[in-house]
Amino acid sequence: MNIRTILPKDKFDVESVEKLAKRSNDELRHILPELMEWLQDGNWPISKPVEDLLLRFGDELYSICISNKRLYLGVFYADWANLSITFRMSTYVKT
Repeated sequence: MNIRTILPKDKFDVESVEKLAKRSNDELRHILPELMEWLQDGNWPISKPVEDLLLRFGDELYSICISNKRLYLGVFYADWANLSITFRMSTYVKT
């Protein structure tokens, strides 16, 4: 099954996020940009579950975003979205 078929269809599609949560990080790695799009608005019902899903990557998520800056920044629609993921990741990454 193509993992992209499980991507959330809208901001209320918690069921898809629950299905994705059962998949391995290796599978999820292919859809990280699409998942990050759901962090645009913290008020969306799937925003927090997607955040939890992404945080499974731990420090690796930070490294992926930095090493693929051009690719991953391309999914953000505004600078505030970039700041949002930076803030959320800073709650995980310990300095």
